[in-house]
Amino acid sequence: MLKEIRFQNFRCFKDLKIEGLQRFNIFGGKNNVGKTSLLEGLSLVLNPTDPSHIINLNYFRNYQFEISQARNLWDNMFNQKDEQIVFHIIDIDSLKLLISTEEPKTKSKPIKLTEEFLSKTGADQAVLKYVYELNNEVVDSCVAEIKDGAILTQGASTKNFRRFPSHFFPSTLKKRPKRESDKFGNIIQQRKKGKLLEAIKILDNKIKDLLIISIEGIPIIHVDIGLPYYLPIYFLGEGAVKYLSILVDIANLQDGVLLIDEIENGIHYSVYDEFLSNVISFSDEYNVQIFATTHSRELVEAAHRVFCKKEGYPFRYYRLSEINGDIVSTGYDKDTLEAALEMDMEVR
Repeated sequence: MLKEIRFQNFRCFKDLKIEGLQRFNIFGGKNNVGKTSLLEGLSLVLNPTDPSHIINLNYFRNYQFEISQARNLWDNMFNQKDEQIVFHIIDIDSLKLLISTEEPKTKSKPIKLTEEFLSKTGADQAVLKYVYELNNEVVDSCVAEIKDGAILTQGASTKNFRRFPSHFFPSTLKKRPKRESDKFGNIIQQRKKGKLLEAIKILDNKIKDLLIISIEGIPIIHVDIGLPYYLPIYFLGEGAVKYLSILVDIANLQDGVLLIDEIENGIHYSVYDEFLSNVISFSDEYNVQIFATTHSRELVEAAHRVFCKKEGYPFRYYRLSEINGDIVSTGYDKDTLEAALEMDMEVR
């Protein structure tokens, strides 16, 4: 479990340090203070030598077009263009990912990418250098550039040293029926569908069953709500799909990390307590650490109520804010958050 993170020169963060992380961590703050960027930074360091992951993150932000220069792809990562990015995370070990630009290499190994993520591109002189350290020793590195419609890498990128399994859950759902069905199928194999079914009923008590049906060769999760036919899960609305996807992701991330942007999207405030209780129950069962963002005070209040009932209060709330051009984090433990809420202080 991550205990501490530090981001230097990444997007809006000049030097952001966050300590005291728990199993469940929620980040709030005004617009444009880096809540989503914080999750993206974690996603990068948890996929440390996979340069194509940058494209995935841009895709989640709907930043996709024909790229004529590599700088259009990754320059937005750097706070200061000529300095390296440093991601530093601590669990029982110290792990660092350092990203910098340098001159291109001549011998490269292509990483094939789907058209969904990368369209036709041209050659460019800017390249990225990735260096990954474990307890201050380099354990992996690679150099990446864009050329002829692909990301090319030189070095040990195929090793793809990953400390934790992880998944980034964007605020805007990207429907991937096969991926979702495959993960749901794993739950069925584990004989855990009953628990998932009971959890999803908080949104609609008419739900009787969940199953996979192929439509034109594509497996899609369907739901039985008492109609004469089974309904594709997408027709229950974004909230139900997101809730189900979160639980399914947790069940497929044993000992991993789940990153959820705007966790409350699509969920009615009246079921926040039950929603969070079920997410926490799944994260406990599969030993998954959760990092989430929110704009909702009601959700923060619900999280405080739910975790007050759990031994040790394994929850921390952080508010990001801008002070003199720097993004800083204020952490709230059980006592400080309770006092802030009772005094009706602004914590979002």
